[in-house]
Amino acid sequence: MILLLIPYTLAWFALLFMLNFSKSKYLVLDTQRNNLITVLHAILIPLLTFLYFIMLDHPFGYERTMDMPIRHILAACCGFYIFSTINLYRAERDPEKAMIIHHVVVLGFFIYLLLRPDFPVYYALILIPQCTAAVYHTHLIFKETEGIDPIRAAYWYNLNYYSWIIFRFVVEGLFVIGVLYYEFTQFSLSLPDRMIMITGLLFSYYFNVHWLLILLKKRRGRGL
Repeated sequence: MILLLIPYTLAWFALLFMLNFSKSKYLVLDTQRNNLITVLHAILIPLLTFLYFIMLDHPFGYERTMDMPIRHILAACCGFYIFSTINLYRAERDPEKAMIIHHVVVLGFFIYLLLRPDFPVYYALILIPQCTAAVYHTHLIFKETEGIDPIRAAYWYNLNYYSWIIFRFVVEGLFVIGVLYYEFTQFSLSLPDRMIMITGLLFSYYFNVHWLLILLKKRRGRGL
């Protein structure tokens, strides 16, 4: 199953290569093309995950384990994080360390899920809050586009703040709390598995809070 990461990683690089031929004013810079790929990932993966769960008869609990559709979605997500990590070093001389650590932690967490098809499928719900990245990276695309009204870019910046609070802080926070309760009451997984899963979730949520505090600081600086 780990071999699935290769074609999905190459697919994201192939998409970046094809975007180099675009004549759109929104894709002039390399950073804009990178941001568009992040937007596409942030729309596609949560949407596929959401559709997958609403089509299940019993989507929650331990009665349904990881199956092939959700493993392909996870592999596509892992491929993106591999692509994004490599691309950060390619595009920036000194990429943000917090971003690199976040990518590595999340990638490790998803690969662990991918390698353990006996895990409850409800863990994959963690993919849905990633939709907020679509808002922020749309803001970055507009911000770097020549001739775009600054108010339009500011609108997406403000929308990112509220979407981050709703999805990354509240929704994902409730999900992490639910997992903690479930794992310490059901005891379906072994202790090492539980600790790895919980550590991965808590680290991921820590970065959500970290970037939310940065957003709050920037908004105060802007007088918002």
